[in-house]
Amino acid sequence: MIQHHLPDDWLVSYAAGTETPAEGLLIASHLTVCPLCRRRLAEAEAIGGGLLTEGPTAPVTPNLRDATLALLDAPRPASPPALVDPQGVLPGPLAAVVGAFDELPWQWAFPGVEQILLDVPHRAKGPPARLFRIAAGGFIPPHEHRGTEASLVLTGGFTDPEGHFARGDVCIREAGSTHGQDMDEEEPCVVLVVADRPFRGRSLFGLIAQLTRGF
Repeated sequence: MIQHHLPDDWLVSYAAGTETPAEGLLIASHLTVCPLCRRRLAEAEAIGGGLLTEGPTAPVTPNLRDATLALLDAPRPASPPALVDPQGVLPGPLAAVVGAFDELPWQWAFPGVEQILLDVPHRAKGPPARLFRIAAGGFIPPHEHRGTEASLVLTGGFTDPEGHFARGDVCIREAGSTHGQDMDEEEPCVVLVVADRPFRGRSLFGLIAQLTRGF
């Protein structure tokens, strides 16, 4: 059962369409596996719709009215079939970006950790998105966040000072927070990570990880 959910401000941003591409990928992937956050999103959208109906109105020209009504009567285009990871590991929005889980092109990041930089617009359009695979029983050394980092657990799990995070859980750390992470023993931990700034290592091993992580 999912214990760690998306914050309200992330859901409101998603409902308003103001999230970055990488944030949108993480949010959509979590929503795929979390019924509670899907209900919360529907509530946020309903509130936003209510606020729009209470706003000021403006006259509409006959041409614009007729064109809008014509669009309502037009048949809806067929939606493409949802992509499904054959292994059942990746949520549909993520599978649409990277393909099947067992064909992922992992690259060495630092000892015990592999990564993939996803093909999601970033730089001027927001932070990058990456997949990380950390060895079962491994750890991420203590580090300080210099910006916001959001992680979505896809396989395995980890424990940090805030608790235990397993499949579907979202872990968000803001600038100035410090933590280390101990991976579960049963299987490698795969996480989708969106970070707007690289972390700062708090130990020699952490500094090595920072230098080789690829940011």
